[in-house]
Amino acid sequence: PSPQADFVSSGVETWLGYPVRDWMEQPGFFFSILHPDDRAEVWDAHLRAERDDSPFDHEFRLLTADGRTVWTRAVDSVVRDEDDPVGKRIGFMLDVTTAKAAELELRETMSRLTTLLTHMQAGVLVEDALLLLGRFGPTADEPAHQFVPRRRLEEHEQRLRHRLLDLAGALQ
Repeated sequence: PSPQADFVSSGVETWLGYPVRDWMEQPGFFFSILHPDDRAEVWDAHLRAERDDSPFDHEFRLLTADGRTVWTRAVDSVVRDEDDPVGKRIGFMLDVTTAKAAELELRETMSRLTTLLTHMQAGVLVEDALLLLGRFGPTADEPAHQFVPRRRLEEHEQRLRHRLLDLAGALQ
């Protein structure tokens, strides 16, 4: 059986664009606005929580009345008292769209960086706040990364600059 809400905050109208009466009067309304790619997973998680009488804590996408997709985190658990030994699920939903977008962007960036580092020949130097430099770039005889004091890099740059000046002078 599809669950039906006993109470829904009026804030849901502003957030998702559906009137509270839809949530209250239409059994399973929540499942009807789930993103199609998330429906089976959320339904299975819901059934497990009901069967095991366990908390529900899940992230998924909802479709708003105006056609947008928002990432949502829903959390609920069963609350019982002496008058209601069966209990009711009480919970909340949060809009986590901004956090999810940042998480997905970070994953994509890390994937591109991993691909880049895997395929590069020499390496990359990264400076951190402690003025240490990380050298990343796998070769057969070196570790995938190592850190060196900035001073050593500056000494190396100075030697290289002198060699280039000497070479430029020799070419004149």
